[in-house]
Amino acid sequence: MRSAVIITLLALSIPVATTNAQAPTPVVVQAAPVQTTNAAVAGASSPEQEPASKGALLQSLQQLKAANDEVLKRQAATLQQLETIEKAAAEIKIYSSRS
Repeated sequence: MRSAVIITLLALSIPVATTNAQAPTPVVVQAAPVQTTNAAVAGASSPEQEPASKGALLQSLQQLKAANDEVLKRQAATLQQLETIEKAAAEIKIYSSRS
């Protein structure tokens, strides 16, 4: 009986011992292409174009700020709703444990 157990364990351990761990395949990530910066383009522009581009930049930043403010308002409203739901769930949990 004892020899049968030992033979079974050896028979089961041989496939485990002979298998090799799988090596992960290497991932090759290509470098991002070099982009020209706006500073280089702005340095090449004439002085008459700078106020117009600054005005457009300011306007786009103001639009982004307004959009971010809207997102923050929606997030605050959602957070308030979640807090209300959490309080209601806590009350339900308390009432259900009393019954």
